[in-house]
Amino acid sequence: MLRISIVVMSLIPADFDWNKFLIFNRHILGHFNEKTRANAERLYLSTRSKYRLPYRNEDIEILVYSGGKTGTSSLVMSCLRADPSRCAIPVQNEGDLFGVSRIIDIVKSPRNRKLVIISSYREPISRHISAFFQGIRDLVGPNFMALPMHVITNRFIELVRANKWQDYHPFLENDRKNFDNVDIFAKPFNKEEGYQIFETDKVRIIQLRFDKMGNWEPVIRRYAEMPKFRLIPHNLTSTKPEAGLYKRFCAELVLPKDVLDDLFSRSEKHLQYFHTPAEIAGLKQKWYGRCK
Repeated sequence: MLRISIVVMSLIPADFDWNKFLIFNRHILGHFNEKTRANAERLYLSTRSKYRLPYRNEDIEILVYSGGKTGTSSLVMSCLRADPSRCAIPVQNEGDLFGVSRIIDIVKSPRNRKLVIISSYREPISRHISAFFQGIRDLVGPNFMALPMHVITNRFIELVRANKWQDYHPFLENDRKNFDNVDIFAKPFNKEEGYQIFETDKVRIIQLRFDKMGNWEPVIRRYAEMPKFRLIPHNLTSTKPEAGLYKRFCAELVLPKDVLDDLFSRSEKHLQYFHTPAEIAGLKQKWYGRCK
C-alpha cells in the first residue's frame, strides 16, 4: 500500500482547529494521483462520508493500531460495518496522522466510553511474504505471473536481506507502547485462545494473534462491545488473482539459514510472548527443515 498522506486544503474550513481535529488519509486516499488535485478532491469527497471525515479525536472510539499485513483492513472494515455509528480508524504508525495528532492525543481525549485499541501480532516470515505479494507487480514486474518460481523467490530473499519490510508491531515497541503506562509484557498472553485484554481508566486494549483469526469474532463482540461484529476478510492475497502463485510460493520457498537466523533473532521476544515453545519449534522446523 502506498504511503501517501495529503490534506486537501480547499476542503478544510478556515477556522479548522488542528489541535482538536485530525485527518487520517493514508488508507483512505492511498491510490490517488498526487499531481492531480481534482482527482484527489473527488476521491476525498467519495470517501469522507464512509469514514466520517474530518472527525474529532474524541469521536474516535476504535483505534486499530497495528503493523501492516496483520489484518488491519479487515478489522476496520468489519467494525465499521458492524456498528456504523462508531468511528473506527486504522493506524500503522504515528506518521499516518500527518503530524496533526499523536496516538496519546487520541487516548487522552474525553469520550463517553473507553477508547478501544485493537492490535494484531503476526510472525515475521508469513508477514513478509504477504507484504511481498501486496506489491509484487512493482517489486518483480508486471509479468510476474509468467516468471519461473526461482526468479520470484530469489527476488524475495534479496528484499528480505535488504530489510525491505519492517517487522514492527507499533504497540509492542518500548518507545511507542506507553499509553497510560500499559506494559503488555507484564501480563501473560493467552496463547491457547490467541488474545489478551489490557485495561486502564481510559483505554481497553485487545491484543490479538493473526493466526488465531478464527477466534476474533467473539473476543471483539465482547470487549469492543460490538454484538453484531462479524469478521469480513479484506485485502487478502488468497482472494486475489495471484492466489495460486502465492500458495505455490509458500510451499516452495527455501530461505537461507542466515536469513532465518536474522529473522528469528530479531523476533525472539515477540515470538516467546505470543507463541508456545512447541509452536516456535514447529515454525523453526518448517523453515530450517527446507534449508539445503
